[in-house]
Amino acid sequence: MAIETPWIANPSATSDVAMRLFCLPYAGGAASIFYTWAKRFAAGVQLCPIELPGRGTRLQEPLRTSLDGLVEDLADAIGPYLDVPYAMLGHSMGATIAVRLALCLERMGLPRPKRLFLMGARPPHLPRPKPWLHQLDDAELADRLRSFGGTPEPVLQHPELMGLLLPILRADFQLIETFSLPSIQPLASPISGAAGEDDTEVSHQEMELWREYTRAEFVLRSYPGNHFFPWTCTDEVIRDLGRSLKGEGCPGTRSRPNQAKRRSGTERPCDAEQ
Repeated sequence: MAIETPWIANPSATSDVAMRLFCLPYAGGAASIFYTWAKRFAAGVQLCPIELPGRGTRLQEPLRTSLDGLVEDLADAIGPYLDVPYAMLGHSMGATIAVRLALCLERMGLPRPKRLFLMGARPPHLPRPKPWLHQLDDAELADRLRSFGGTPEPVLQHPELMGLLLPILRADFQLIETFSLPSIQPLASPISGAAGEDDTEVSHQEMELWREYTRAEFVLRSYPGNHFFPWTCTDEVIRDLGRSLKGEGCPGTRSRPNQAKRRSGTERPCDAEQ
């Protein structure tokens, strides 16, 4: 199938697509943050980075500040690409979008994702601490961005680059912070969570609460690194993703039924050959 929607940027080339992985970015991020991952998956897995309006290849489009409106449009756009099994991955803001998108597709009667991979994100039913980030002034927002640890200092010191980035961040934070969740509606798809051991923005305990968002299996693994661990611990993350997409899982850390009695504590990525 030819990719013709602006919502999917630079999908990885594969001659025989057996699985699609839709990847949703963190606040302020563009689809390009996933581009280097494309060639690291097994043949047959097509990486489909999602490009949200107002950034990257869609920089001239208006930014979105309504989560439900964004999800409805995204569901319409990717509907034709659900002709093969697929999974979703979301980091931080992208995790909340992925869950709402999966619920929207389920309600539309479209195929469900085989699995959701949620990384470094607080579940949306938890109250957002105030002051909200989208209400901070530019200097305060830049300081918070520095504390996240994912933006190089030269970018933070560059007025023109920050002039482009801060409006995107502000809109994305508004989208998440003003989203109201009436109640948790568990999905039929299993969920794999991933947490950074040194993440000061999202705790392991908060990541554990994503288990309430599925009626199927849930597993949570931790990785070395801060909030942006998927880009500093990439080898381990992609290795585990690849195994999950093949239905193998990591020895000793396979997903467990959500209804079963759960062992507390953190699961570490399994050791594997490099």
